[in-house]
Formats: sequence, C-alpha cells, structure tokens
Amino acid sequence: GDYLVRISSNNRSQIEIDLNKQTDQMWKSIGKFLPNHLSIVAIHDFEPIYFTATLIQRTPETHDTDWYTFSLPSHLFMFPPVGYHVRLRQANEGLIVVKPYTVVRSLNNEGNSSSESIVELLIKHYPDGGMTSILRKLLIGDTIEMSSYEGTFDVHRIDACETLILVAAGTGLTPMMRILNYAISQINIGKNINVFLLFFNKTAKDILCREKLDTISKQYK
Repeated sequence: GDYLVRISSNNRSQIEIDLNKQTDQMWKSIGKFLPNHLSIVAIHDFEPIYFTATLIQRTPETHDTDWYTFSLPSHLFMFPPVGYHVRLRQANEGLIVVKPYTVVRSLNNEGNSSSESIVELLIKHYPDGGMTSILRKLLIGDTIEMSSYEGTFDVHRIDACETLILVAAGTGLTPMMRILNYAISQINIGKNINVFLLFFNKTAKDILCREKLDTISKQYK
C-alpha cells in the first residue's frame, strides 16, 4: 500500500511513517507475529541489508586513490553515524566480492541537504584488488550493491576530551575524517579541544586531502 515518510529537519533521530491500510476499515486484530519477534540479535550476527547504489561522481584524490560518490535509491534515506562503514558487493569472474569501506564526508563539511541520499567513499586502488578492479571499471551511472551501515563507534566518547590525538596511515585516514569534522563542530560552538593528527604516508604524493588538512591546520591553529 501507499506510505508517507517524514524526517524532521531539526532532529535527524526522529522519523514518522504513515502506512495506509489496503482496506479502509478497523482491523479485528493486529495480525500474527513473525518468527523471531521481540528477539535480541547481537550486532555481529546481524546480516546487513543490500540495495542498489548508483555511481554519480568519481574524483581523483591522489595518483592511486579516488573519491566515489554514490546515490541511494529514491525510497532510501541513510545517514551513517561517524566511524561506521558500508559494504560493497559485486560479482566478478564467478565470485562474489565483498569489501567494507568507511563512510566519509569532505573535511570541515560534515552535512548538507543531500547527505542522507548519497554515500561518499575514499578508496585506494590496488593492482590486484578484488573490489578495486571492479570499481575501476564503473562508469558514471553504473550500479553496485551496497549494504546498510555497520559499526559500534560512539563519537560522543570524545566529548569529554581536552586533547584528541588521531593516528592514521594512508587510507587509514578515512575513519578519522568525520571524527575530525565532529571535533571541528565542537570547537565552532566554543568547546576547547586540542586536536593532533599524526598521519603517516610513504611519500608526499600519497597524502590524502593534503590541501584541506593544511587549510584546517592554519584556520584552527
């Protein structure tokens, strides 16, 4: 049947769903419960839901790393929490390849009006990578299977921090990017947090988001 979804613009944690009955009359009962109703399942035993995501933009970040932007199906809105990841899944030469990637946002630009309808990933390409060999062949408009988000990190753990030290190497920066964005948002509202990023790379050309990091460093020095 028809349904209507309302998402609060002031509070993303609130959602209202109106479901229309197929027959416009009072139900005699609430129906039968499905198997596992009211059961508790450990998060690591939960099978993620997959849907079709569409590649709408790919931008080179370094010589071997690209910034991918995927749009979600029109009926789906998703805002993964800080530090969470999604899985990409695709068939390749008779095998099903699955790879998790941390959801990122541009540095110092955590949210915008379309952030619930897109997913951004920063992905390094490897010559023999099972998933990256698939991603390299994707054209704008092509699709790939993407999962619902997963993770256990609670960004509010850093609320009490006066000094935050982040350590990353290469694409290990990706989990730190939204943590850094969150810390910046706290600084912008007057909280006193000293943030240090220790970022290891093989060469200068491998440094991800270098210009943005330099700008942030100067702005919040």
